Amino acid sequence: MSPSDRKCIPYLLFFNLAFFAAPPETALGTLIPLLVCLLHVTRRFYECLFVHVFSDSKMSVVHYLAGHFFYLSLPVCLVSSEPSTDRGFASSSVFLSVVILLETGQHLAMKQLASLRPVESKGTKARYLPPTGSAFSYVTCPHFAMEIAFYITVHFYLGLRFVPFSALAMFVLVNQFCAARKNYQWYGEHFSAYTKHRTSLIPFIL
Repeated sequence: MSPSDRKCIPYLLFFNLAFFAAPPETALGTLIPLLVCLLHVTRRFYECLFVHVFSDSKMSVVHYLAGHFFYLSLPVCLVSSEPSTDRGFASSSVFLSVVILLETGQHLAMKQLASLRPVESKGTKARYLPPTGSAFSYVTCPHFAMEIAFYITVHFYLGLRFVPFSALAMFVLVNQFCAARKNYQWYGEHFSAYTKHRTSLIPFIL
């Protein structure tokens, strides 16, 4: 397990503490998003351990610290962003259904990306190939789009008003948009034909 993998463990423990230590009067509309985000982070942790094939690129110190701050702030912001009205069975069911679709889609995209980067062997360097098929037929970064959609979906469930979680959702939106554009430019430089019929995040639009 690499240091980047191990750093996820405190966040998982913190999420568990925030979820199970929530007072009995905590609204179900807060507990459900908290549980959903716990499962989201757990899936990301699983992918770090068993799915991703990491390159030799380095993460900037600013990005590293921002990641720590984000995941430590996430459960706090969720607990502080209780919906203004109760969420019924129908709205909760729709919310969970959308989340399951997004989680499944993002996980499949991550597996597809990992399958294109063979594990480096001694004396050789893994060669990256652009992904094709499924959502990658229309955009270069569907996994980023689904990350944005996940946090927007959680925000919709919490309510259409400015709450502490809004700042995190905005951060994800800006961060993933910038990352997607950077990836799109990289694909254009290294695989010029690949970007001719694809956009970065939203098919045919952006």
